[in-house]
Amino acid sequence: MKEVLVPLDGSEHAELALASASDVAKALGAGICLVAVHPADEELWAAAQIDLTAELSHRRVWLEGYLEGVARKLRADVPDVRWEVRQGDVSGQLRDAAAAEDTAIVAIATSGEAGFQGIPSTSVTDRLVRAKLKPVLVVPPHADSTAGTGLLVPLDGSTAGAAALSFARELAKTGGAPLHLVHVVNANPGWAIAEDAQERLTTALRDRGTEYLGSVAQTSETTAVLEGPVLDAVLDYAAEHDCGLVLLATHGRSGPERIELGSVADGIVRAADRPVILVPAGA
Repeated sequence: MKEVLVPLDGSEHAELALASASDVAKALGAGICLVAVHPADEELWAAAQIDLTAELSHRRVWLEGYLEGVARKLRADVPDVRWEVRQGDVSGQLRDAAAAEDTAIVAIATSGEAGFQGIPSTSVTDRLVRAKLKPVLVVPPHADSTAGTGLLVPLDGSTAGAAALSFARELAKTGGAPLHLVHVVNANPGWAIAEDAQERLTTALRDRGTEYLGSVAQTSETTAVLEGPVLDAVLDYAAEHDCGLVLLATHGRSGPERIELGSVADGIVRAADRPVILVPAGA
């Protein structure tokens, strides 16, 4: 069975990812795997002739009890919840867990500060996102639980964007959530041009965007061509159309008429008041 992987460290902050993880698991018909990593470097302590046997055993027992308690609560909504305690390098252990065949997506709570802040450290969370092994669900600290059931997918015409759309359709298929596809255009060429030329350029970009969305959208999906800075356009649309989840490709092709998702994904994650799923190409 496919699983939603949720790294936990015992903190309330890390647990902020659980509600969204549960929703995604139900939409995918998946289970949940809770994972905690004890970062003790046994080789280092052994080299220093320090015996941590008792401490490691105590910590493992505590983590096992903690994870089972969390799992017990989750099973009321998602029957298949398991947990595991790993030991070693946190980043490496979580990367291995994410790479497992059964892992469909990783769910992480973030602090919303600069960069991908989360548990158990900025660098670890950032590596999980940038490893592009699986989609990563990032949940901001003040995620609006009433933001709506819609799924929003910004598309830029790239194959990476197609991966985000495919994953969104998989989520929508089971849960029946409305799916919104948007394409953002910005007619500013980077230098001053005449007003009428600006209008013609905007019209041409909008027409191209409309044609593109029409070529990829299915009958039941809502489409819209938006204008302006990508971050503002995407988040404003999400708020106005009750989209509780935004799905982004982790990179996109460059070009004046396309979203450079790789350059704005971090900004959207930091600014969003709702969960964001980052989908790598080929996921």
